[in-house]
Amino acid sequence: MIRDDIHDYDVRGGFSHDVTSESVAFPVSLAKTNPTNVSGSGYNATTWEAAFVVKGDFAIRVAGNDDSMSRQRVLINGKPYQFINDTGLEDGGTRRWAVFQMRKGKEYEIRIQFSQAGSFYGFKTEVGGFIKALDPDETILFFGDSITASTGATKGVYGYALSVFAGKNANVLLSGIGGTGYVNTVGGTQYNLPERIVQNYTDLVAESGVPDKVVIAMGINDLSLSGIEVAANSAFDLLRTVYSGEVYVLNAFNANAPTKSTAYQSFESNLLAAVDGRDGFTL
Repeated sequence: MIRDDIHDYDVRGGFSHDVTSESVAFPVSLAKTNPTNVSGSGYNATTWEAAFVVKGDFAIRVAGNDDSMSRQRVLINGKPYQFINDTGLEDGGTRRWAVFQMRKGKEYEIRIQFSQAGSFYGFKTEVGGFIKALDPDETILFFGDSITASTGATKGVYGYALSVFAGKNANVLLSGIGGTGYVNTVGGTQYNLPERIVQNYTDLVAESGVPDKVVIAMGINDLSLSGIEVAANSAFDLLRTVYSGEVYVLNAFNANAPTKSTAYQSFESNLLAAVDGRDGFTL
């Protein structure tokens, strides 16, 4: 293995590499810190991927404590592997090398999936073993609540968005804060979507570039609350100040489907009104 520095290539943020600088923690969803929903927790997760092709043995440099690393995984030619963590490392368990001994001369597609602000500090290969960083066919950014953030909510569990795009060459970014919605701020302890959408978008674009599609998937925490249409209009207007592409708005998760409660029907009608007539928005 090449050991000249802690990085050879930095592919943080998905599908790019840079030999000039060490990476930092990927930005998490903009959230107010409180005892039950801290920045970078499973209820406030940003998920992203790094992807590249190597030949033969390789090693990746990652950071995070044992708990956070257990929520991240490496896919080798599409097969997922969870990190197995040692405790009591000299550096406190915050950085470690993961070394993969592979068949000599064989090419492997590597994808590293992170959540909870896990840091990726690049990778090393055998001499001549780096083939290329993978460019995505498209980049999709999801805004949501705990359902979107489910990739970090339970160890080893990955959410609906990554399942939808499984097997596709897509860079899928998830930005979710549990308990929140268009209106809901979890009793003032978190930012709702209008309060965070521009900052989260800006942070994520700085790492992964402008997305081809934005998906907004939230609302279950807003049922029975007032001001849905006003808040949704505000979020959509703010998003348009920084992004001009396609936006797909998903209805709130309905735990009682196919029955729709009165509160659900009210939310649905308000969301429809906010989306109606907007160019480039699809509900």
